[in-house]
Amino acid sequence: MTPIARKLARNGFAVVNVSYRGTPDYTYPAPLDDLREALRWMKVNSGELGIDPDRIATFGFSAGAHLATLLALEDGKCHRVQVIVAGGGPFDLSLYPDDPSVSAFLGGSYRALPERYHQASPVRQVDSRSPPLFLFHGCQDEVVPPEHARRMVQAYRDKGRLVEVRWLNHRGHATSLIFPGSTIDDAVKFLKREL
Repeated sequence: MTPIARKLARNGFAVVNVSYRGTPDYTYPAPLDDLREALRWMKVNSGELGIDPDRIATFGFSAGAHLATLLALEDGKCHRVQVIVAGGGPFDLSLYPDDPSVSAFLGGSYRALPERYHQASPVRQVDSRSPPLFLFHGCQDEVVPPEHARRMVQAYRDKGRLVEVRWLNHRGHATSLIFPGSTIDDAVKFLKREL
């Protein structure tokens, strides 16, 4: 994310690149709690940091997109996160009912914890107050299949919320981030317009 953070900074955005705890030592919601704390810290220190607390966006890729989107959707209900940019995100964790890494992240299988899978799935959190979303996804992504992005776009459209999507042809998971073409520039334009 560092090159993206630098591009955002060059475009006048204050950027906080957040780390979070992960498996196997920590399970959901610990990583989300870390992002909640980072958001709280940004708001408390907004004056000193030169951050407008009424103009905050989240931006993430892959697992970071999942967490950034989940944070923004829950926080958007409080009208504190205004925009989301997410690439290659696993938005519906029920699509991984038997995946060992998702089971480790959530503390069990889908059969054992269906409610936790739904709670941790951004696609299930979309409502009529959800912030505008710019989404990008590789058409050949085998790590996070494009079905995740399709479901997220549909959830946004069903609630009448603003969503823009960029499908990256001939890109897999990592190559969507490494070779995004003009997608990041488009995301910057989206952020400038919506913030």
